[in-house]
Amino acid sequence: MLHQRQIIQLTTAMCFAGLCLVGCDKVSELTEKAKEAASDAAENINEKAAELKEKAQDAKETLSLAGSIDLATNPPVKASACYVSFVTSSSGRPNILKIQSYRDAASESYPSVYLQAQVKASTPGGLVAEPVNAQLFVQLVKDGPVLFSAPGSPVQLQITSFDDKSFAGKVTGGNVFNTQTEASVPVQGTLSGIVQ
Repeated sequence: MLHQRQIIQLTTAMCFAGLCLVGCDKVSELTEKAKEAASDAAENINEKAAELKEKAQDAKETLSLAGSIDLATNPPVKASACYVSFVTSSSGRPNILKIQSYRDAASESYPSVYLQAQVKASTPGGLVAEPVNAQLFVQLVKDGPVLFSAPGSPVQLQITSFDDKSFAGKVTGGNVFNTQTEASVPVQGTLSGIVQ
């Protein structure tokens, strides 16, 4: 026969074994939940990394699409961006074509290029293959000399493509006046950029 002390020990051992089994199941359950949480966290991190990679690629593509302005004049001018806008007017006034080397005044860098033309075309596509006369202004360095086409003596543009996203064209002729040397020099060049 079992003594009372042995019964208590046996009961305690059985209860402890039962708790261990329940505890092991609980530990196993908690381990599974921890594995699931870690897997979910890793998946979220991978998704965020993929999103960041995509945004970085978009930014890179946008920068490469910003275009360029290359003008053969004295001195030569190279700008690493070209932004184009077509502003429609009302009341019979001409529409405006603006081409510049900076997105907005706050992001202006040098050399800074600005062309503006009054045009009769009602759409950007209407300018393709049409000669366009434009006023040209180039500031080589901040607070430095300016090259500009004199009033009444615009530069000539030839637009080769112009849609809602991109633009390409050439400066086919004209002269610019240099405020430092007071010389008038010929200008030609290429323009390619994005439409704002």
